[in-house]
Amino acid sequence: MFRFRLLTFLTLSRFIKILNIISDCNLRSVPRAPLELGGAFDMNNPRVSVVIPCFNVAETVSETIASVTAQTMADFEIIAVDNRCTDNTIDVLSKISISEPRLRIIKESVQGPSAARNGGIRAARGEFIALLDADDLWDAEYLEKHLANLVDEQVGISYARVRMIDMESQPTGPVTRPHLNDLTASDLLRSNPCTALLVVRAQVFEDVGFFDEDLRSAEDQEWLFRAAHRGVKLSGIDQVLASYRITPGGLTANLDAMLDSHGKLLNAAARIAPDVVAGNRRLASAAMLRYCARRSVEHGKSNDVARRYLVQMLKTAPELLLREPLSTLKVIARVLWPTMRLPKSRPVQVMQVGET
Repeated sequence: MFRFRLLTFLTLSRFIKILNIISDCNLRSVPRAPLELGGAFDMNNPRVSVVIPCFNVAETVSETIASVTAQTMADFEIIAVDNRCTDNTIDVLSKISISEPRLRIIKESVQGPSAARNGGIRAARGEFIALLDADDLWDAEYLEKHLANLVDEQVGISYARVRMIDMESQPTGPVTRPHLNDLTASDLLRSNPCTALLVVRAQVFEDVGFFDEDLRSAEDQEWLFRAAHRGVKLSGIDQVLASYRITPGGLTANLDAMLDSHGKLLNAAARIAPDVVAGNRRLASAAMLRYCARRSVEHGKSNDVARRYLVQMLKTAPELLLREPLSTLKVIARVLWPTMRLPKSRPVQVMQVGET
């Protein structure tokens, strides 16, 4: 009888030990899910904070976040900023957060892209902050490539080339070809070669400040101007690493509003660096008008609208044709002969990308 009890006790002890091991493995497997993507992850101290402003983006935000979770590195948090959504965006985000522990949803009551970004940046815990709009997409190596670019501690802002996509996530043809090095504050008055797809050292926001919440468009360009003026080094990657979605109903479609915002950008920049703006205002305004002329054609507006912008461009700074002949002649050709196909040997350069 004693032997039977001893054997039973030993058997039960082994069984309980096995159950404890299985239970312990199951518990530890939950936070390990991100490790399958490569690299360790500390939820309280992520290396990168991905900030995604969200305003009624239920149709696109799942695909956007999927492009983040598909990264070849895993050490990041995702901060989705609810900017007073009125559709089911929050339901979509909440569903994603059940299986994605790196996703945090915060609220920002002040409406607008700048306020939403600023709210996410303030909540960020990472050494680097990656800005991503809720309808744009990253390639799988996006973060890995940008962090490699930021190994140089002198670099404060990293950007790369970007392809344009439509609402079905299909490439539309244009690909940005920005200057990759030595961008100056005056360059950033004329165009935004970086788009809003940036990876930034968190310290840069401490040094430069946040996005201007009075601007509804060109707020990223104004912030980049401030950063360059303060001596922050911008470094580009000569590789297409992301997709920028063109939305017909977005702010880029409201070209007159963009022109107004660009004027506010110039006024804001003049308060910081009056000499820089005084020497570049006409060329900067003409470059913006050139952009509006091209976007008019791409958005299918009447040819009269595109020609109006083109005439204003030539009146404002005719020397733009000599300073930037290739970009300017391409736009003139697009406006005067809208059905003409440009050569496909090189992607079309996108000199100015506004906020969608």
